[in-house]
Amino acid sequence: MMKILLFNSVFFPTKLGGAEQSVYNLADGLVSMGYEVAVASIVKDPSLVGSRRLENGVKAFYFPDRNIYWPFVTLETPNKVKRVAQKLAQRLLDLSNFRYRKDILSVIDQFQPDIVHTNNLKGISVLVWKIAKQRGCKVVHTLRDYYIQCHRESRRKNEINCEAICKECRCYSTPKRWGSERVDGIVGISNFILNSHTEDGYFKKSHQRVIYNSISPNDNFEEQSQTPRSSEAKVFGYIGRLEYDKGVMQLVDRVKQLPEGSDYRFVFAGTGEKRIESQLESDPAIDYRGFTKPADFFAEIDVLIVPSLWYEPMGRVVIEAYAHGIPVMVHGAGGLLELVRQGETGLVIDINSQSEFESALQTFGQLDYETLSRHCLEQAKNYSNREMLSKYSELYQAI
Repeated sequence: MMKILLFNSVFFPTKLGGAEQSVYNLADGLVSMGYEVAVASIVKDPSLVGSRRLENGVKAFYFPDRNIYWPFVTLETPNKVKRVAQKLAQRLLDLSNFRYRKDILSVIDQFQPDIVHTNNLKGISVLVWKIAKQRGCKVVHTLRDYYIQCHRESRRKNEINCEAICKECRCYSTPKRWGSERVDGIVGISNFILNSHTEDGYFKKSHQRVIYNSISPNDNFEEQSQTPRSSEAKVFGYIGRLEYDKGVMQLVDRVKQLPEGSDYRFVFAGTGEKRIESQLESDPAIDYRGFTKPADFFAEIDVLIVPSLWYEPMGRVVIEAYAHGIPVMVHGAGGLLELVRQGETGLVIDINSQSEFESALQTFGQLDYETLSRHCLEQAKNYSNREMLSKYSELYQAI
């Protein structure tokens, strides 16, 4: 069976977001299919540097942080001139991070993979592609953010989505666009993110696939998929990072402007920006829970709200809700639109519109909730771990 070497900026036990969970699910699933799998990533803690075999059989290679600063936090150097210089230097280094050349060569030579499968590459850079091809490996890349196109990774500037890639990012990302010709297979976790890159001149020579993220295998999906929920749409909830780009403040504004006496409850779960946490804690119209396990959260709500303002590449939380038989209300941006069957598994709205928000609340009350729940459970089957693994395996064979 093939040997697959996955690269991701960070990996278990470090966790920054959904990409890390997706890569873990992929690695774990490939091992269960008989592949020999290793994952290479960066760690901040020097004591973790090295290699070790994880309990699921995956071999993990941990590189030391060789960047100018840990690239996954906001730089807070007091001196503004020094801070700007550090950010610029890191941005240039990340075009092709030569500091990791020996690490990349070492892990490829040691593991001898058939396929090098890269994911998020911030901090490591697309240098991996060049070295992998020099060592005779096939290369697959999964697009999980906009790092290759946009130095902010979000296609968003000054709190506004970029309809097209700006001149600044287009110029900066040119070496990455050239480097994409080394990729044999390119995967988008939505049509939106794949088209965003291919229409911009990336991955011209690559086999192209859309493979959505899967529901975590630990969610007992098969057991939950049997019984639709019977309820009324009275409790609406948000779970995730508390950040402006996630649309949390817009959602709070919509809730505040509801008429007095509205018969709805709003539950918020998650952590993030302290000013947002403080506002949620002090708002009597909101039940703020802080960090909450997803299973506990989904057991309490009837409808999930995903108000993200930025172009979400996909939005795993939507399919997690489906696996629990819960319909969704989403703001119409990015890959989220591909996940919702309007009026069947949820509603797409403009979170900036109070009238659309209130209309959606009323519509959920009018729709047959048990039918909605059944549709969600049926839709969730399209995002099983088995489905995702089958598609990746087919791509590995095709290249």
